[in-house]
Amino acid sequence: MSNLSNLSDRSSLIRRLATRRALGSNAESSFPKRRSRFLRGRLFFGPKWRYSVSRVDIKITGDGGMAQTLHPLAGRLGSPMPHLEYALPGESVREFVSVYYRFDCPEPFVTDGERAAIAQLRLGTCGRVTMHLPDGSSTTCTGAVLCGPTTAAVRFEIEGPFHMFGMGITAAGWGALTQASAADFVDKVVPAATIFPRINERLELLRTLDSLPQMCAAADEILQGFIDTASPEMVQFTRMVDAWLASSVSPLVSDLHAQSNLSERQLTRRVKQLYGMPPKYLSRKYRALRAARSLIDAEPDEADFLRDAFYDQSHMIRELKLFAGTTPTRLRTGEGELARLIDQRSQLKGAINPLVADT
Repeated sequence: MSNLSNLSDRSSLIRRLATRRALGSNAESSFPKRRSRFLRGRLFFGPKWRYSVSRVDIKITGDGGMAQTLHPLAGRLGSPMPHLEYALPGESVREFVSVYYRFDCPEPFVTDGERAAIAQLRLGTCGRVTMHLPDGSSTTCTGAVLCGPTTAAVRFEIEGPFHMFGMGITAAGWGALTQASAADFVDKVVPAATIFPRINERLELLRTLDSLPQMCAAADEILQGFIDTASPEMVQFTRMVDAWLASSVSPLVSDLHAQSNLSERQLTRRVKQLYGMPPKYLSRKYRALRAARSLIDAEPDEADFLRDAFYDQSHMIRELKLFAGTTPTRLRTGEGELARLIDQRSQLKGAINPLVADT
């Protein structure tokens, strides 16, 4: 009897494996998964089952900007799935704001993580999110918040339904929009009213708008006033630093020092004021983020080239876990479905800051 039972189990297993092979790469989304509290990803972790994406569209918005809309399939039991859209800021704003995005998550509770990133202005119109920051502290956010530049990967827990409009703030944007040092906001999340006194009025306006193009147009109009008064010297300095960061896998601080005509102390202070961290740490951060991007995109030549920028494999693993929040193996095999939604931002490459598109 035992042998017959074993044979039956084995036959059942063989039939299931054969069915999965026949379905190919879509098999994973076709079979119910055991519910799990955690799904690894980059910005917002999925709920208690796995996600799939049916298609990705890149379209031109009414003002000439490019918008990327991700159309998700329905989740398990027909529940709606998170929806993410990206859009380009207006031409005059793009150097200061990397990208606009709208995120809608209907699930009651999801958890995920985000790689080390530039500053973000996030306007939540519904729900709340708890952020677990690199220094070990946690902050629960509702409404409009300003997230400073982060020195390592960050964990999130979302209590939904959750709706948010956000934007990435470049170093030039930080200098134009604030009178504060980015170093004072590193790994911190504060009410946006701390920097922008009238932000709550803007949030009420945002709640009346229905589409991402409308939100982007309103944001462009508000930001333009700040940008018109931005210091040309500050903008030129951030262009120099951005070009230095993009010039090499692991750029040397001495090269930036030679270009800047500043003393080492002056250079460090200036970079920290706009980027939040010193040049050497910035170089480390973007080296790891580029390596993560190449592993995700399965670009073996570039991955091998980037791997040579680390002392050894264990060094690369440590740096990726610090800045990307995961391991090379996990990046190669797929961080998770929601992470792939976020990574579609790379399709805007050539239209947005390469320090954002390449990481």
